[in-house]
Parts: sequence; structure tokens; C-alpha cells
Amino acid sequence: MHAHTTLFPVFGFISLSGCILYMPSRGACDDMAAASVGVSVSTADGGSLEGLQLTYSARGGPSQPCDDITGEWICGYEQAGSIEVTARLPGYRDQTESVVVDSDECHVIQEHLDMVLQPEETACTEIAVAAVEVHLAGSSGELLDSPAVTWNLAGAPASACDTFDEGQTWECGWEVSGDVHVEASAGGHLTQGETVTVPLTPDGCHPVTQRVDIALEWSPD
Repeated sequence: MHAHTTLFPVFGFISLSGCILYMPSRGACDDMAAASVGVSVSTADGGSLEGLQLTYSARGGPSQPCDDITGEWICGYEQAGSIEVTARLPGYRDQTESVVVDSDECHVIQEHLDMVLQPEETACTEIAVAAVEVHLAGSSGELLDSPAVTWNLAGAPASACDTFDEGQTWECGWEVSGDVHVEASAGGHLTQGETVTVPLTPDGCHPVTQRVDIALEWSPD
């Protein structure tokens, strides 16, 4: 008499001490490649991401480009272990972050990185910039007699502005920001003033020059 074994293609039966255990078979893995790392990138100052480059290195291997999938970057497919991602953007400091990617019996388990790029520190130029540029004229197009323009911050004494073209254009408040008041006068004309807010450049180095046009009216006297 010969013993024989019956094979079950879908279900297995195991005999343990006379007991029969029912064990469903494990399904087959699919063929879709799973992404290793998803990356979102932004800039600390809200600047454009034009020119952004992302690369990754898996387990100390060579650097490879990440894929840009409509703004979400994918770095590596079916690569487990330690992965370094480096982001490069003109005007910003390079940034590298690491993550460890695990896997199950079929695929890697995707990790996600949020990278915020910091602007490069830039040296300020030594060229002085005026807070306000005043363009001065007579209301009827007449030449002005002894024109003068002054400027001051709130509560501060007035200082003379500089002119380099016979009184038509005046530069006021070198390297000054904030609320700047300018005032223009000329012989036989009414004095006229205006206050403008002068911001700094994004790097904080210099004021952003504001233009003011003043047309002086004749004095009624």
C-alpha cells in the first residue's frame, strides 16, 4: 500500500496533532513600480521655483535625477534603504535631506519629504541709493527761480535734497526707508509737499527709490 499526497492549488491544509488548519494562499505581487520618495519643494520667501533641480542617491550610490510629476517630485523607484535627496535652485542654498525607505514582500513603502529652500546670503553693494527721486517743474512749464527740495522723516528736521541737473531732478534721503516727506519751493510759487512710504529691497540692503512728481503753482501774491 502506497501513501499519496493530494495537492491543492488554492488552499493548503496542514495536519498538526490530528487537527486540520485552513490557510488561504498569499496573492501575487503586482508589476507596478512603487516610488521610493515623494518630495514637495517650496522657498522660504515665496520665490519662483523656475530652474529647480532635484537629484537623489540611494545607499551611497551615484547621483540620479528625480522626476517632476506636475510639481511633485519622485526620487527613485523600488529602491529601499537610505536615500539622500538634494535640491538646487539659483539664488538659494543647496539643501540635502536623508530618509530611510522600508519595503514589504512586494514593494517599497514610499516616504515623503517637504523641503523649504533658504535664500542665499548676498553681500550688499556699497552704492548709495536715494529713498525718493523728485521731478520738479512749474505748473505752466515755466522755469523755476531758486528751486529747493528738502526731505525728512516724521519728527526729524528737514535736510536738503541733492540735484544734478539744474533743479529738475532731486535725490532725497540716501539709504533711508520708511515714511519720507519731501517739500519743494521756488521763488514766486507756493510750497508743495508729499509723503511717500519707501520700502527696502527683499535682501534688506537698500531702499526702493520712489518717484514723486511736483508741479509748483504760482503764488497768488
